[in-house]
Amino acid sequence: ILSTMGYSVISINRTISCVLGAPHQHDFLTQILLVLKMHVDFDKIWEEDHINHTIDYNVLCTRLVSYIKQLHSKTIEYMTGRVVQFVFMHDPRIQKVEVSIRNPLDVAYDAIVSVKRSRNEMVLPPDLVLCPNDFNQDDLTGETVYLGLGSNIDNKAMNIRVALEALAEFGVVEKLSFMYETVPRYNEDQPLFLNIACKYRTSLTAENLLKNIKIIEQSMGRNLLAERNTPRLIDIDILLFGEEEILLSTLVVPHPQMHERDFVIGPLLDIVPPDLLHPTKKKTFFELYQELDECPDIRPVVPTMLNLREIYMNLDTNSPCLLMSIVNTTPDSFSGDGCSDIDAIVEKLHSHTLVSNVSIIDIGGESTKPGAELVPVEEELDRVIPLILRLRELEWMNNILISIDTSKSEIAKAAIEAGANIINDITAGSDPNMLDIAIEYNVPIILMHSRGNAKTMTKLKDYPSGKIIETVAQELMKKVDEALRRGVYPWQIITDPGIGFAKGLKENLSVLKNLSSWRLLTKDFPYLSGPSRKGFIGILTDKKAGKDRVFGTTATVAASVQGGCSIIRVHDVKEMDQVLKVSNAIYRNTPEIM
Repeated sequence: ILSTMGYSVISINRTISCVLGAPHQHDFLTQILLVLKMHVDFDKIWEEDHINHTIDYNVLCTRLVSYIKQLHSKTIEYMTGRVVQFVFMHDPRIQKVEVSIRNPLDVAYDAIVSVKRSRNEMVLPPDLVLCPNDFNQDDLTGETVYLGLGSNIDNKAMNIRVALEALAEFGVVEKLSFMYETVPRYNEDQPLFLNIACKYRTSLTAENLLKNIKIIEQSMGRNLLAERNTPRLIDIDILLFGEEEILLSTLVVPHPQMHERDFVIGPLLDIVPPDLLHPTKKKTFFELYQELDECPDIRPVVPTMLNLREIYMNLDTNSPCLLMSIVNTTPDSFSGDGCSDIDAIVEKLHSHTLVSNVSIIDIGGESTKPGAELVPVEEELDRVIPLILRLRELEWMNNILISIDTSKSEIAKAAIEAGANIINDITAGSDPNMLDIAIEYNVPIILMHSRGNAKTMTKLKDYPSGKIIETVAQELMKKVDEALRRGVYPWQIITDPGIGFAKGLKENLSVLKNLSSWRLLTKDFPYLSGPSRKGFIGILTDKKAGKDRVFGTTATVAASVQGGCSIIRVHDVKEMDQVLKVSNAIYRNTPEIM
């Protein structure tokens, strides 16, 4: 960092693996060399009241690299422009950006693109209208606004995330809906959309809020002059602005078409009070939703990255339950399937994928059976990271997600950087840094119910009589609410009732019997069920060895699917794949059967 003439100049040099190529070409992975210089208003930084208001360049760099990796089918020229826009959007104190991107492999043309832009040279509307000085993000001042956000170009979830971060510059994002994949309306010949609803608070007028929204949209690359109902990188609509009715040439509130759009009202139902009336229709939004035709084309999804592209796990209760294969690299696994031989693990996994529909491979390096010893971080890393790296080299893994089963943030971070896509934390974020990893890397996180640890959980099985699943849900939701408060998005969270953890025979059976109420008790978050080979099955079937509990496990898998689970975590993949196919056919809308 160099300081000169009232500005600090920050230089970043990074080599990044990403996808290059025109949309009609086959995408391929290559490396680019990025050189970025940012000129920051040094005096403006010192005007801030607290050191935390200075720019965190590590965070900026991490997010920028993640953003570049998620750009798809782009030329270097396109990428360079998007980097400039991203940096300016990241912080208003960055006044000038110099970007050079070079493709070292392009020997024919020695392809290099350089751009220098200052903030006032960008083809953008005027600067954002900031809130008055008396606007306090910690109190209840300001107007309550409901916004709808959508995207159907590039990496859509990332576009929505960038827009939300920009909106936080002049207001408070108070509550978010789940993320929904929706079929385009009006002009159907375009990609599927992702849509969310946002409860937002700002002291700006509606006109100034609209002005800022247009700045965000254009800064992110949307062509505001394009025809209506065409593909767009980001679309932000003001749906409600307090109780006001606004009729201007540029803005009509309530949004004039919201009552006929399932992709608007559906997400809104996640966040509006049940008794909130549409200002002009004088009906609740639930009543308006009921008046729409049946809406099979709106479904909640959990986005994640796989091989530099976004994919969307459809975890709706009407959709087929996904199969998660357990891989224990521990020598003391309760189920007796622990293995540290990478070649043997890979061979076994490959054989599973040839005959079953495995969607996720869950890799763990520390036993969680009752009484198990804690594993040092370095030893756990040695068990799981080489396996993840090996799997990510294999072509047959291109469409299979990897989750890292760990309660340690250091392991989660290293696993994601090695190629894992999901965090599976049986302690639901007891490591204070775990949620930060989920936020920084923008990955889904599975939060499981348990009590104590491996050495104490067998003594913590007391639950109020007749209130077992309610108590389990209530305890876990405290962890979910903390994750949301910390900044984890709702669409990143998957819950797990923790079958077999701090629960005896009676408690486990009670949870399984009442799984149909789990999503209602947990605010409709999708959930994973992991009953495979658990001890209570051995008690019921008189089978001491985990490998002998296959038939007992089949009943729990069917019960989980009937109860609405979205992911089933199992050891015996080939057998449970058959159980899952039949259970999905009975209880879910399996496409090939309907």
